[in-house]
Amino acid sequence: MVGVLISLALFHWITGFMFVASLNFFILWAGFFQRHENKNLHARMMATGILSDLSLVLILEFQRDAVATALAHQLSALNQAHIYCSTVATLLYLPLIYFGLKLLRGQDRAKILPLHRKLGYLALTFRTLGYFLMFSMLLKK
Repeated sequence: MVGVLISLALFHWITGFMFVASLNFFILWAGFFQRHENKNLHARMMATGILSDLSLVLILEFQRDAVATALAHQLSALNQAHIYCSTVATLLYLPLIYFGLKLLRGQDRAKILPLHRKLGYLALTFRTLGYFLMFSMLLKK
């Protein structure tokens, strides 16, 4: 709920894509805090945030040719850092989903859980860096 309020407060200054990214970011953090309390809620919230993030990446690619823009290296260093951190987080989502599904099915928990946690912390760290660096996109070059 706090994330929605913060996103709404920022709405006047940010783009629609940033608004959706903000909602995703707060959903991911809320899901992270549910990891010990309610594993099913944790899984649902993380899946929602991750799938919405991945959808946003695809939309940005199709509407703005985001990959070509990033590879052109015509953006500021902060913008490039945002793209790098967000790309790493996005790539980490894939094995994170894979291992998360295995955990939900009860497969080899002792072996998979430590790996899932490490990937999750890493993905959330890069997602957090990417989120805050995202606001550099509002600055003039």
